[in-house]
Order: sequence, then structure tokens, then C-alpha cells
Amino acid sequence: MHTIASRPPTVSIYCCEHGGIHLVYQNINIGMHPTEFCTLNDSVQEAMRRNDQGSLPSPYVSLTYSTTTICLTIGDLGPLAGAMQEAATAIENILDLAIGDLKCPRHTPGLSECIVPEPGRQLDAINTDHLLHN
Repeated sequence: MHTIASRPPTVSIYCCEHGGIHLVYQNINIGMHPTEFCTLNDSVQEAMRRNDQGSLPSPYVSLTYSTTTICLTIGDLGPLAGAMQEAATAIENILDLAIGDLKCPRHTPGLSECIVPEPGRQLDAINTDHLLHN
């Protein structure tokens, strides 16, 4: 793996030997195709613009890729956006050089606003209604 961008201790972005991009946020590693990363970066940069303008209605955003969802506070969005923009610049060169040789799968990444829970409700609760029984 080759480090493309890093904002310790929150985020690091790597390129693997298959040409995939790995966004590591705290201890969560999300591997994606470079074009997917660039799509996600566009969403993150737009969220930062909206935050800078004061038009984000929630103090949280939800980063989603395939079945992985990460809820971020607006304070964590800045380091993520900075690292992602730095990496996106480097990834454009990767795409120009190796677009036909990439072997990583594609999904649809996204960034959306998180619903703020009602006062007194916990964010770290697990809803067991959706768990499968053995």
C-alpha cells in the first residue's frame, strides 16, 4: 500500500496493489475504485461548502459506501475533506495511467445528513429487530 494523504489521527488514504483506494477513517477501512473515491470526494467537498455557508441543517453527516455507514460530526468533516481533496488530485494521475488495469469492484458511495436523535436517546444503541437469529 502507498499512502496518498494523511491527517492523523483521523484519516489516512492509501492506494493498494490492485489500484484500489482505501479510505481509513479512525479504525474503519473502506476500499473503493478510484472513480468512486472521486465521486465521494465531490460529495464531501460540497458538504464542506454547505457547512462553510452555514446551510447544513444537522451537526452530523453520514458517509456511506456499499454496506458501510459512518456518522461524522461536522468537526470531523474538515480533516476528512482536506485529506480527500489532496488524494483526489493524486488519483487523477492514477486514473490517467492505469484505468484499464484496475481490478477493484465498483459501488455507489455517498454522503448525506444524519438525523439528530431526540434528546435522551443514545446514538450507540443497537436495534436488535434487524439481527438474524441462528
